[in-house]
Amino acid sequence: MTRARDLAAFVSNADGDIKFDTDTLFIDSSANRVAIGNTAPSRPLHITDNPPMILLEDSGGGSNDKKAQIQVDSGAFEVNARNDDDSSRTDNILVADLGTGNVGINTVPTTSLHVKGRTLTVDGAAASDSPRLNLDLDGTNKASVLLNRVTEDLQLTVVGDNIISFTANSSEKVRIDDDGLKFNGDTAAANALSDYEEGSFTPSFNGYTSGFVGTYTKVGNLVTIRIARWASIPSSSITGNLTITGLPFTAGANGTNNSGSGQNTHQMHIRSATSGQANAPWGMINGTSIMMHMPSSFGSSNIYAGQAATYDAAKLPQNGVTSCILDFNFTYMT
Repeated sequence: MTRARDLAAFVSNADGDIKFDTDTLFIDSSANRVAIGNTAPSRPLHITDNPPMILLEDSGGGSNDKKAQIQVDSGAFEVNARNDDDSSRTDNILVADLGTGNVGINTVPTTSLHVKGRTLTVDGAAASDSPRLNLDLDGTNKASVLLNRVTEDLQLTVVGDNIISFTANSSEKVRIDDDGLKFNGDTAAANALSDYEEGSFTPSFNGYTSGFVGTYTKVGNLVTIRIARWASIPSSSITGNLTITGLPFTAGANGTNNSGSGQNTHQMHIRSATSGQANAPWGMINGTSIMMHMPSSFGSSNIYAGQAATYDAAKLPQNGVTSCILDFNFTYMT
């Protein structure tokens, strides 16, 4: 039997609208809308409260894994988790600020996307996808961060003539632009480091290469070379005035032996060389070659780049027995 007070709270209007207890539940029959907490629903389901909440409960969920609460509170849309006894389990799983549009995960957002936690993962959806984070300004892509699925390399890309910079304590320490790598706020193209490379090459002593090892380090346009050997040289393997060829990079400028702009190697001692240090040669770089000269050639008389070498290879011990220790280190500019 229905009690009289329950019937008094239930009203069906002539226009077909139904309400229970004024605004506890209201059905707008003409608009096919339902309201809870108000009598003027503007959506198919319109809930008004302070704050309005919806509780979703999974009847098949595990212990304390059944309930999620959706609400709008203090200008923010929130998703929270509840325990089985309806106490709070995890607050602020998702928070969207209705005024700023900021979104927070596990926190109230203070920026456009604010994530509180140790790990943020962006994963490619398909086997062919490479996860990418695009950075746009006013709808135009300006930069992106991509993890290449094939090579597994991390790629940071800027569009056009934009730069990549790294700062510490609001001071720029490193920048990368079209000129290359720059340091400590320097923007001058002339000061950019545009290349770094390490490698090896095979130096040739008048065509003889056996046992000689060449290594190099190139920083920008500055090349540092080392040529080394510690072994005996068979008789008559190297003949004529000595030229070392096979340098890995072409010299950018050639000069004379008494010119400040010349690119000359320092004097190089060769252990076991005939007459010892008196015959230690010096060299002048020409292209990818070093013309070796006698010490007596270094003085007031000009020796121009490309001039034939004057150091006789016969001064090197070449008897197949005596070790010839060579260790040349020199630097030139490309």
